[in-house]
Amino acid sequence: MNNESLKNEYRCLHSGDKTKWNQLTSLGEFIWDDVYIISLVAEDKSLGLPFEFEEDEVISIVVKDQSRDANNQNDRVIVQTLTRVERSTGNVLTYTRTRSCRNGEHKWSEWVRLGGAMVVVNQSETTVCIQPNVLNIWGEVAELNITLAEAIDKTHVNEYMLQFTSGDVATMLTLPADIRWTSLPNIQANKTYQISIINNLGVIGEFGYE
Repeated sequence: MNNESLKNEYRCLHSGDKTKWNQLTSLGEFIWDDVYIISLVAEDKSLGLPFEFEEDEVISIVVKDQSRDANNQNDRVIVQTLTRVERSTGNVLTYTRTRSCRNGEHKWSEWVRLGGAMVVVNQSETTVCIQPNVLNIWGEVAELNITLAEAIDKTHVNEYMLQFTSGDVATMLTLPADIRWTSLPNIQANKTYQISIINNLGVIGEFGYE
């Protein structure tokens, strides 16, 4: 089983009405300077996705470049959002992952399922573009550089959540500057913090260090 069994049709949503069929060898190839929607057709079960295709199943992936400076490759943030209708139940399942530069190398995050029960992601990287409706948890960290991935479905509440522990030296926390806070984050040593951001309004809780 490999990705050569997938076929894709991709269409640009911004720069005209481009439509093209192509043979898929890697989902990582879907990186453009615009917004694209891709239909994937499986002739066989395939790797590279958070599930195995059913026979002749069709799914769609939206690819969006969320970079502030598309000319700076190290700052490019690409988000893939996958939608699947599960044949056995009729449930609509949504998964997402982010490609960003970590330690000088471009890497994809793991696929995260959105909606339904709250998803918990134990993070190890300290520069991360986080998805909405996922609780991102770090242990003790010296610094965190967080950006927020743009929500795909804006008809629902999209909450950005993170939790981390500040050790003997207070964590240096960087978040988007335009967030409005009930009180500005003032990170202290030997504390655990939880942050919730909805509609660009942030709330931060401080808890005693254990």
